[in-house]
This record gives sequence, C-alpha cells and structure tokens, in this order.
Amino acid sequence: HECRGATFRGVPDTAWRSPRGQLPPPMPQRVAMESIMVRGQVIAAIMAVLVPVLYKFLPRAQWNTLLWKLGLKKSQWPMDAWVNRRCEDALDPDMEIVDPHHHLWDPRYQPKGWPIPLHVIQMWYASNPPSAIAEQIKADHIKRGATAVLNSFGWRQLPFVQPYMGNEFLLDIRNRDRSARAHNIVQTVYVECGWSDLTVEEELRPVGEVKMVEAVNAEFPTIGNGIVASANLCLPDVGRTLEELAKHKSVKGVRHSLAWTADTGIAGTDIAKEDTAALPEFRRGFALLGKYGFSFDVWCFHEQLPHLIDLAKAFPNQVIIIDHVAEPLGISSYTREGTWPKWKEGMEALAKASENVHVKLSGLAMCRTGFRHDELETPPSSEELAEAWGPYFKVVLDAFGVRRCMFASNFPVDKISTDY
Repeated sequence: HECRGATFRGVPDTAWRSPRGQLPPPMPQRVAMESIMVRGQVIAAIMAVLVPVLYKFLPRAQWNTLLWKLGLKKSQWPMDAWVNRRCEDALDPDMEIVDPHHHLWDPRYQPKGWPIPLHVIQMWYASNPPSAIAEQIKADHIKRGATAVLNSFGWRQLPFVQPYMGNEFLLDIRNRDRSARAHNIVQTVYVECGWSDLTVEEELRPVGEVKMVEAVNAEFPTIGNGIVASANLCLPDVGRTLEELAKHKSVKGVRHSLAWTADTGIAGTDIAKEDTAALPEFRRGFALLGKYGFSFDVWCFHEQLPHLIDLAKAFPNQVIIIDHVAEPLGISSYTREGTWPKWKEGMEALAKASENVHVKLSGLAMCRTGFRHDELETPPSSEELAEAWGPYFKVVLDAFGVRRCMFASNFPVDKISTDY
C-alpha cells in the first residue's frame, strides 16, 4: 500500500477506504509499527536463546530474583508460603482473647544487631525477592558455621528475616483473610526480642524498643496494649533502666532471659550463663522489680529449672512468668524422651515453690523442642498438635492450675510450625 499520493484503482490514496470504511494508518505510524514489530521479533529471538542459557547456568536463587525483578514471578516469605497450605476455623471465634506473648520486628529499620548498616539492609531488601533474601541469609549462616541459629529457629521458615509488624500480625490474627473464621483478639502483650542500638547507653537501650511498640499500638489499638520490656538485671545501674521503663504505662514487666545450654548446636541467649539466676548481681537487680510493680518474664530451658525454683523461694512475693513451659529441649544432644522426666519433675517442683509463679502455654512449636512439625510439607492440624503437645500442657495445668496458666501465640516464632 505504499501509494504516497498515487492512485489505487483510480482512487486517490487520501480517499481510500478499507472494506470496513477505515482509513489506513498514516505513513509515520505505519513505519513505527513495523519498526516495533521488527524489534519485538529480534528481542524474542534473543530471549529464546538467552533464557535457556540463564536457566541452565544461573543459580536458582538468582534466576528467581531475575524473574521477580522483571515482574514475571511473585515471591513470598517461606514461612507465609508454608503456613498458607492449611486453613482451619477458630473453634470459638466469638470468645474475647488477650494474646499475652508475641513479638514484632523489622530488620530493615530496627537495630537487631546485624553487622550491616541499616541503609545497606534496606537496599538489599528492596532489590531482592523474599525467597532470595531467606536463601542468602541461610547460606551466610552456613558459611559462618552459625548453624545453631538455624537449628533453633528453623532451616526452612527463617522467621527472624521476615519483617513482622502490625499489618503482618493482624493478617495472621485474621486467619490470613481466608474463608475460615478467625480468633477474636481484643488485646495483646508484646514481649521484648532484642534491641541492639549501640548508640545509646546500655541501661537505656530497652526504651527504644518500648517506644517502637507504643507507635505500633497508636496505629493498631489492639496490638501491644501491654509490654514486657528488656532489662539486664546484672547491670550495676539496672535501677536506671527500671526507672525509665516505669515512665511508660504500657510496660507491665521485664524479661531477662536465662536460656543457656552447653550444647553448641543450640542457640540460647547471650546475656546468661549456666548459673545466672543464682548470681548476687542478678538477684540485686531482681529485688528491685517489686519497687516498680513489674512482673518478671523468663525465657529458659528445662535445665534452668533448679535455679528458678530457688529464685522463686527466695522471692515468694515476686510474680514470675515462665515463658514457653520452660522449653524442654529435644534436639542435638537432647532427646524428648530423655528430657521429659527432668522437665516434668522440675515443673512440678516449681509450681510448689511459690504461688506467684505462672506459666505460658506456648513455645513447643519452636525447633529446639524436637517435634519437627516445621519439617512437614503441610502444617499440622489442630488435632495433631493437641496430641503432640497435650501431655506437656497437662503436666503444667495439673501442677499450676488453670488460674496460673495462659495460652500464648509466641508469634511469629511459633509460626514455623502452625498458623495463628
């Protein structure tokens, strides 16, 4: 049709009509369309050769990152992708529930002790899909020989790498907006989970974490209504920490974790030794809690139970809350069968040590307990979890009574083995 003003069947080009009565495209537009078609064919030919080569030689993580950057593939955090494989109704969706133990974190913006500047972390998260970030962090831990962290928190789900703030927590509470009915969570208690702001004096570092939770609560009124803040009770000037925390009405208690084991294949806390609860400096700080009306939360392993029994007897008026049923260890050099009698005896003795000792029924979903539900292809059902955890909860309920026990989610850490 390159008429360019000539006649076509005796009709000038400008008056020519197609059978449908349409004018042909103007000449510049036609040339542009042809040029685009040619370029498209060239690009398609190149991609036909390049894609199989890239797929063959690129590591799978880099291949997925490329597809994600091109908008050709969606990516989820491994924990979310796994937990979405099962969906159940809440048994009693109308019951008002206070979740007394959960965490929030965002390693992109919070000082979590990572040896990388925050602006670099932010750029890294922005330029890589979630699945690739998880794989890179796992590979880095393996390279550095830090497999105790993976053993303890999960090789596949990796909860600590995923940003988990108000929106993410509410999505889990809502049963991830699936068709199933969700629980009716009316309030929650945030529990400290590490805040390593080295620009602040050690005694005042917990205050930054408290302010973060207060900001979340201002945006999400049912989250972080109470706070269990961090406090290193062994510090000589821990009274300064407690005094600052007491200025925040949402702070109801403090936690100084005591989880320690000689087993190098298991990760515990870095602020405790085998006998920290018996140290004079720890007990000096512990004795100050009553002055501020603070409860004392403790994350510990079953091996710390003898020291906690002695601590409860020495301070019978102090409210002590045992997190995660004192986490009976069942991996690495420990077995569930070998731990059971020691744990059971210790919990029964602790219940008798003081009426002010309470227990959170939580934490058995964590890897260290050895149930290995996180390794399943599909999350376990409620019935499977009740069968596995029931004997432990029964021991605690029989020893402490219902009044001194509370169910807690421990999300997102327990999310590696179950949905909310």
